[in-house]
Amino acid sequence: MSKIKVLVLRTAGTNCDQETKTAFEFLGAGVDVLHINNFIKSRYRIYDYQILALPGGFTYGDDISAGRVLANQLRFLLEEQIRRFYNEGKIILGICNGFQVLVKAGILPYGPFSQGEASLVFNTCGHFVDKWVYLRVESSKSLWFKGAETVIFLPIAHAEGRFVVKDNSITLTL
Repeated sequence: MSKIKVLVLRTAGTNCDQETKTAFEFLGAGVDVLHINNFIKSRYRIYDYQILALPGGFTYGDDISAGRVLANQLRFLLEEQIRRFYNEGKIILGICNGFQVLVKAGILPYGPFSQGEASLVFNTCGHFVDKWVYLRVESSKSLWFKGAETVIFLPIAHAEGRFVVKDNSITLTL
């Protein structure tokens, strides 16, 4: 049986890419940590992997908005590759800034490249938050929460972590 192939996609300002690689290798996966330019210049194809992981950090300095520049690269330069990857039912993981990228690219929560359905905006407290929080797992359908306890203790660290959606019928309590 061949190893699961994981792509850890990096760019200027990402961090934790080596930790993400180590975690997937610990689980037995084969991991490539590659810069986005390898895909923009067509040296590699995202859909050749089974898992796409976007690590944390401050991509491109988060100068205009957390994750916005990388989100635009995915949306406008790699849309075909991302759409194919997603449509093949492969796994996408966004860690910290990577999650912000996935939301701002429109890949989450409704599928590839939905238009302005959700975003992550500045915290209501108006400043960066760095602490540990308790979260309740409402569903274990996600492979990331399969077998998880009902309540888990996780770190958060962000200035733009307030999840907002266009659809007023969806609410989140954070």
